[in-house]
Amino acid sequence: MKSGVLGCGLLPRQPLSARDARRKVLGVALLSRVILLISMILSDGLIPDHNPGDDVERFHLRLDSDCFCLQRHACDGLWRTRVPKDYGCASQEEGAKARPARRLFYGAILSPLAKWDAARFLNLALDPWRRNPPQTHDENLLAVSEQSHAFFPLLPILTRYLSLFLVRVSPVWILPPTFEAVLVLSAALINLVAFCLAALALFELTLTIGANHVSHAFLAASLFCVNPAGVFFSSNYSESTFCMWTFWGYALWHRNRCFAVLVWMAASATRSNGSLLSGWLCLWGMSQCIAPSQNVSQRLRQFLLSAFSVMLVALPGLYHDEYGRSLFCDNDNDNDNDDASSQPAWCHQSGAFRSLYAHVQRKHWNVGFLRYYEWKQIPNFLLALPILALSAMASWTWIAKSFVHYQQIGKNPNAKNKIPTPNNSVLLCLRWAVFALRESSSETVIDNDDPQPLTGPTLLPHYAVLAVVAFIGLTVAHVQISTRLICSTCPAIYWYLASLIIQPSPPKYPVGW
Repeated sequence: MKSGVLGCGLLPRQPLSARDARRKVLGVALLSRVILLISMILSDGLIPDHNPGDDVERFHLRLDSDCFCLQRHACDGLWRTRVPKDYGCASQEEGAKARPARRLFYGAILSPLAKWDAARFLNLALDPWRRNPPQTHDENLLAVSEQSHAFFPLLPILTRYLSLFLVRVSPVWILPPTFEAVLVLSAALINLVAFCLAALALFELTLTIGANHVSHAFLAASLFCVNPAGVFFSSNYSESTFCMWTFWGYALWHRNRCFAVLVWMAASATRSNGSLLSGWLCLWGMSQCIAPSQNVSQRLRQFLLSAFSVMLVALPGLYHDEYGRSLFCDNDNDNDNDDASSQPAWCHQSGAFRSLYAHVQRKHWNVGFLRYYEWKQIPNFLLALPILALSAMASWTWIAKSFVHYQQIGKNPNAKNKIPTPNNSVLLCLRWAVFALRESSSETVIDNDDPQPLTGPTLLPHYAVLAVVAFIGLTVAHVQISTRLICSTCPAIYWYLASLIIQPSPPKYPVGW
């Protein structure tokens, strides 16, 4: 290994056992979170807050309040029609026992973790009823209710129940003085644990597909710990939790596929991009169906397994969308005319426009194909340029290596499972696609003779997901979320960066391309 690579600190100087490497991965992950949290606290205290406008939701810690309430607005008497009668409030005397030092301490630590979209997740954990449509024709309450359905429920549920558990079992002097602050602390603890487990999952995944190359797995996990979207993984966003479910699903797929599907279902209940895991499963199923080592019965079984897994992984997102639609569009009113007038207009649409999630994204955030292409968004495109460029380079590197490998197999008269290389370019691309899909059916993908093994030609599903996520970030989503979208979804981006560090040589491009 080159001394320059060793000197950068990302690869160990001495060979590590898998057990030692796991401990080091967890140590690096925890250290990176501590350093980032300190940086967030310092920047929040030293830099004045930006005023994003009234349309950006806030979350109030209420550290200046003398009332500890388990339901939102119970202390100030608002929104009482939306919560149960038992508000779970402490007395004024009990609430006043919180010392000013404890308020200042938790205020400094928790305040930077409750901004922007983190406020929406926390408000949903504090007030689960905000998803319900309002009983009055109040446009502001309707907008709040609709927008809440763009944020999937698993993280708010975990946050709320962990907070209730901490309130029940922890001494009063340890916890923050308000339930709102306890929620922020609980979400931070969940994301801390989830981030460390996600780093460990990426290590296990790379180790599994990489034929026990411990140094490669450690490097990929270390790169994940210092990814440029780290602030979103540390704040109370859903990226850490989603990434943990996603990466562990990949790692467990080679060991226990039933458990992997359950984990991916949790990912789909955490973020909408969990549906992309169904695409990975489709590619895996197709590769198994045309694998040369499979007989007819095995191919049929793999096809059915893949199809059933796709449906299960997509189920939480579909249920969340349909449940939200039923809240707005299914009325018990006996008067059909009143039903029609009280329902939002999108309830009567069909096809893709029937989706509540798509409606909310389109109406409130202008999400859609090329809708973000405006002159004023140029700074956001520049912000996303590095990760999109790296994703394009990674995808092209994989394509190049796979096509070169296909040509080499075609020219080798002794090659196993040889596919002819026709002169017609269209037919050539089609046969290469079939060849690449067949190659990806391998369980272990590392080639010891490959100087960049983590971009090997058998990793089609992972690099395909990377290309699709980058395309969505560039053309459909708000482009500035591309960094956290890719870093929380695609192990391939870390493998590509690791391959550049392991062997920083240019890839061999296909002949004639």
